[in-house]
Amino acid sequence: MYLSGRTATDGDTDVLVGLGDIKAQTKQVLINLLAALELAGGTIDDIVRMRVYVTPPFSKELFAKIHEVRAEFFNKAHYPASTLVVVYQLAREGAMIEIDADAVIAQK
Repeated sequence: MYLSGRTATDGDTDVLVGLGDIKAQTKQVLINLLAALELAGGTIDDIVRMRVYVTPPFSKELFAKIHEVRAEFFNKAHYPASTLVVVYQLAREGAMIEIDADAVIAQK
């Protein structure tokens, strides 16, 4: 399953969550990815690769905050491959992070 880029929008209102807060935005993005996976019968553990796009200014501190939130969602024994790219701007105004992912969902 290929999950297109998700930003930190509330699933019910489409309003951006956590303006200026990388941890809040990262959490909402992962919640949004998980919701899409669950609709297809998958789980967060089915993600095999993620591409993470962040906006400047980016720092080691922001990187650590992103990983702190990701650790709440992923099993350390099954952490997906990941690439982080700093981009000039994201399509959604105020978005600090966008994540797209690839998942392999087992047939049931």
